[in-house]
Amino acid sequence: MEIHVRSYPIDMNKTFLCILSLFALTSATFGQDAKTLDFKLIDKTDRRPIVGAHISCNGFTTTTDKSGIASIKNHCDTIQISHISYGDTILALAAIEEHTIRLTKRHYSLKGVRIDNKPYEVFSPRDLHVFDFTFIGDTLLALTCEREKLWRRQSEQSKPLYVNCKLMVVTPNGNIAIRRNLRDFTESFFTDGLGQTFIVQENRVLLVSLRGDQICLEPLDRPFFEEQIAPLKMASSTHYFFDDQEWDYPAFTHYSKSIKTGEIAEVKSIQDDFVMELFRAEYKYMDNRSKLQAIRMETDTGIDKEIIGAYMSRFQNSPYYTPPVAPLFSLGDTIAIFDHPKKTIHLLAPDGTMRDSLTMQFTENGPGKYREEIVRDPVQNKVYAIYLKNGKHRLGRIELSSGKCGDTKTLYYPFVEKIKVQKDKVYYLYRRDALSETTHLFAEDL
Repeated sequence: MEIHVRSYPIDMNKTFLCILSLFALTSATFGQDAKTLDFKLIDKTDRRPIVGAHISCNGFTTTTDKSGIASIKNHCDTIQISHISYGDTILALAAIEEHTIRLTKRHYSLKGVRIDNKPYEVFSPRDLHVFDFTFIGDTLLALTCEREKLWRRQSEQSKPLYVNCKLMVVTPNGNIAIRRNLRDFTESFFTDGLGQTFIVQENRVLLVSLRGDQICLEPLDRPFFEEQIAPLKMASSTHYFFDDQEWDYPAFTHYSKSIKTGEIAEVKSIQDDFVMELFRAEYKYMDNRSKLQAIRMETDTGIDKEIIGAYMSRFQNSPYYTPPVAPLFSLGDTIAIFDHPKKTIHLLAPDGTMRDSLTMQFTENGPGKYREEIVRDPVQNKVYAIYLKNGKHRLGRIELSSGKCGDTKTLYYPFVEKIKVQKDKVYYLYRRDALSETTHLFAEDL
């Protein structure tokens, strides 16, 4: 990174003595209030300009342009530089002897100051509500908003939508390296089975990618995303794995597809037998006219009249209906399906063939009430069950050798949201002040 210093011309009407005084002061302090400092940042290896770096000085903040140059008007002794690829750097101006400062790219992971093993703030922007976050490699991305959208259509009620949203790329010390405004109402991040990151919005989906020091957003049609991308759960070296789950039907199937031949095979069928019995029983309690309509639709479509009857009665919107839970995870050379309806863990080979099955003992013998939620550490290939006890969440590592709950971790704060695990650290959103309307991102060691 290079820093170029340019002095604007001094008023020639000043006395010669003032000129000498200003020159001496400038030489000593590397700039004063009457000066503007031009900084040029370049990469140490390829000498290319560093674009989009954030420079802070006594409360004044600016960014480098396409030539790697930014101007600071405030007088200061040090400057702080933040960039997604180069981390954070603090430079003392008095110690700079060259006009050019070079920075080396960093490969970093998120760190924080920890005292007595308490949680630490990872991203806590003032007056901004953080409603979701994710990682691309070691890079942290956060979604912030002004508020939640309150008035929504019935079709929008299942998930919240947020207004005036921004995408933030966050440096390890919590500074904002990149900020992008999002025009549409925004729902959340989504990561597919290939590790690609998306932003789900009301009318479209944005594919997120990092290219050097830039962040790229590629819009996709939402129906295409829901039909072709969302079902993909993971990929091994030889196969893709996807499912045909619909939230309003109490059964679905996991499939594999050979990368080489394109052959599709059924891996495991998932069904909640009790909910399915209630689902199909709706037909029995329909009036004769509705039954006749269901029979006619069965003739036209080939779909069982009892299934048609359940949809006609809107059983899926009743408090008796819950969709089946059976997430699929890649854990090194093993694929695990956590079949909650059957309380079984199915262990598969990378090609989808069955290796073993064991009982999910962690659901009954955990450190609290099991929430039917499992999170995976994508770096360490570990899975954790989430429990709730006395208002606090507890994470229990699932032992695939026995199906039991192993080491546990009780989170420091109560009623946290959006729990995720990365590199043996647990991240979550928390509203620290009960009167506050904003949540911020915290982390703890597991």
